[in-house]
Amino acid sequence: MYKVFNDNIPLILHSNIFYLAEEENFLYLKFDFHKEWDYCINNIWKNEGVKGLSVFAEDINEAWTDFKSCFKVVNAAGGVILNEHGEVLVIERNGVLDLPKGHIEEGELAKEAALREVAEECGLRNHTIKSSNPKVSYHIYHLKGEWILKKTFWFAMNASINEPLIPQMEEGITSITWMDRHTIRNNRDQFYSSLLDLLV
Repeated sequence: MYKVFNDNIPLILHSNIFYLAEEENFLYLKFDFHKEWDYCINNIWKNEGVKGLSVFAEDINEAWTDFKSCFKVVNAAGGVILNEHGEVLVIERNGVLDLPKGHIEEGELAKEAALREVAEECGLRNHTIKSSNPKVSYHIYHLKGEWILKKTFWFAMNASINEPLIPQMEEGITSITWMDRHTIRNNRDQFYSSLLDLLV
């Protein structure tokens, strides 16, 4: 199964014909994927009132390959950072609650990029990766006439609550805070939907 977000609206590509059959205001699609994705991306995905798309594919690998061919694919990496109390490090970027992340540079491993981006965006210096198996999220956006598919590798990290936090203002980050899971759940509408599977 693949889940891709266009703003906060998910497209869920799966091979289970009954998946999300009860989800309210989801649009259910099944078609041959060779020439249909462009129409889906540009005309269906963000129809008013549609909360998401559930797309069935008998051959999910073929469908995913076709889907990716519609985009320029870029890779990014970031951290889901916990302190000693189990709180999550949350940044506010351009008015939206977010997690620290950024593009993977040429020749850089995903985990190296994740550690570097957390240091640059939050000022942390002693953070460590606690799992080498990252979770992955996908979202799309339109930039300079081109559709981009961003694949982000999320590494679980540890950091001390006593470390100074320094927001990278030039990246639109205005604040950094430690937030417990209860507070995150109560403020879930202030996060990008693509992050909620990582946080709640």
